[in-house]
Formats: sequence, C-alpha cells, structure tokens
Amino acid sequence: MSSGVNNLPKGQKDIGVMWVYKAKKNAKGIVEKIQGKTCGKREIFEYGLALKGEANHVEGYFICQERYAKEILKRFDMDRCNPVGTPIDHKEKPLKHDRREAVDLTLFKSLVGCLCYLACTRPDILFAVGLVSRFIEEPTTKHLKIAKRILHYIKGIVDYDMFYSISEDFKLVAYSDSD
Repeated sequence: MSSGVNNLPKGQKDIGVMWVYKAKKNAKGIVEKIQGKTCGKREIFEYGLALKGEANHVEGYFICQERYAKEILKRFDMDRCNPVGTPIDHKEKPLKHDRREAVDLTLFKSLVGCLCYLACTRPDILFAVGLVSRFIEEPTTKHLKIAKRILHYIKGIVDYDMFYSISEDFKLVAYSDSD
C-alpha cells in the first residue's frame, strides 16, 4: 500500500509519521522562514479541514472540522452554550420581512458564512444553514436566534467526523420520505 508520499517495499508498513511544514511570510508575501515538525498520526489541516487516519489504513479517511467548529463557537461567544439535539426548531417560522429589531449585518453575514463552510463536513446542518442564509439581506433578532441555535447544535457534535471510504465498488445509496 502506498502512503501517498512514497512507495514502500512490499511487506513493509508505514509507521504513520509525517512531516508538516509551515512557511512564515513577511508583509510583502516573501517566505522568510520554513519550519517543520513531525506528527505521530496523519492529521493534515488545510483551511479548517482535517484529514485524519493512519497511513496504512486502507478502508478510508476521516475528514473533520473540529478545530474550525471550536473556533466558530469561540468567535461568536458560544463556546460555553448548552448543546441541543437538532439544528433547527420545527416550531420556528422565519419570515423575510419580520417586524423585529434588525441585527448587525456584518455579524450575521460572518456567522452565516462560517456555517456555510462548516456544512462541508456536516450535511446534517445544510437545511438549517440554507434557511438562515435566505435572510442575509435584512436579518432580525429572530433570524439571529435561529442561526445561534445551529451553533448550540454544533456544540453537541463538535467532535463528529465524516468518513470517506476507499472502494473500488462504490455505490451511491439514498433514501427519501415522500409523505
């Protein structure tokens, strides 16, 4: 099995160690210093996404955004909130032209943007994020409340990963409830 970085002789196993390099740039964007360190398990972070797994693990890889989710919770001061079981309350009926108090547009856009990026590895929040993104032009306190409920939900599932299997025989299976 190839580790992706080098080909090992037959019968030899990769021990799962890899080097991670960081380049420090100055204000003009010129690289001034390159640092390297080893990681025990494969864990690659790029734009908030983490690829986790052993190099010789042939079944697949886990992709997660745990660190990014924690950063979002901290950024919006929700790192100590209570978790909830669903990303949206089915009783909430948001309206486009709600007569409630308007909220900071920059804050709301930033929150919705973070949630959109987080939805890459969390398909369970896609509907809720799509719902709040409809109100990005004129958000009210009710819309912000709905968006913050998604953060409450994220708090409870912050360590969930998405597993992508490596398979020659891939089958896409979907289910639908059409009641």
